[in-house]
Parts: sequence; C-alpha cells; structure tokens
Amino acid sequence: MIDSKRELKDALKPIGRRATHKRALLLDLLRRIPGHPDAETLFIEAKKLDPRISLATVYRTLALLKKTGVIEEHLLGESHAHFEAVSPTPHFHFTCLKCGRVIEFRTALLDRLISELKQKNRVELQEIQIDARGLCARCREAKD
Repeated sequence: MIDSKRELKDALKPIGRRATHKRALLLDLLRRIPGHPDAETLFIEAKKLDPRISLATVYRTLALLKKTGVIEEHLLGESHAHFEAVSPTPHFHFTCLKCGRVIEFRTALLDRLISELKQKNRVELQEIQIDARGLCARCREAKD
C-alpha cells in the first residue's frame, strides 16, 4: 500500500486533500481485485481489512479518486458503476450482453484515431470511453 499512498499524496495535494489510510486502502484494492469491482464489492473487501470503514466512505472516496484521475468509472452495460485504477496504457471494454463477461482490449487502430483526433483538432484529451457491447465468442457459438 506504500505506492498507493505516495501516488495519492501526489494526486490529492493540488486540491488540498490528504492521502488517508482508507483512501490508500481502496486504491490498493482496486489494483488487486481482478476485473472491475463495483462500490459494494469494494466495501465488502475493504471491511475485511478495516472493519471501521463505511459504505458512505467508499462512495465518497471513489468520487474523489475519480476526480483526481487516479481511477476510472465504467458502466459496462449496467445501471451501476464499476471501477478500476487507471492503467499506464489506455484500453477499452467490450461487455457481452448475454453472459455479462467484460473483455479489455487495446488496438493500434484506436491509438491512431486518438492521435489523429488530438493533432487535427489540437485538443487535450482527458478521458475516452468506448462502451462496446454485443455477444462474446462463447455466447455467439452457443447461439449458433
């Protein structure tokens, strides 16, 4: 959790907030839990490590971490949010509409598109989300 605390200090200092134990704990959990956990899952896991943490603290912390750009929020085809720590290389998500499986993908084509968008329009991109949905290979095969 030491790296999480240091990263949090750097991210929170400009907005005058502190890197508390609970904030570092949640960021650390987001890095360790596979997939894209929702707030309830994070709360359950955090409670195992710090029984004094509340669900309200989890929601407030997730909002703060998202605001600072340390984590990302995704809907992934559902009405509630899922979260993940920001990764050094951008990636996108595909959600299967039948089984709910989430597949992360990267593609050079999207990298070129993003680069062209930034250069031609002289913009600074702060966030890009591609919400791709359909049937995964397993569900397509089962359908046929």
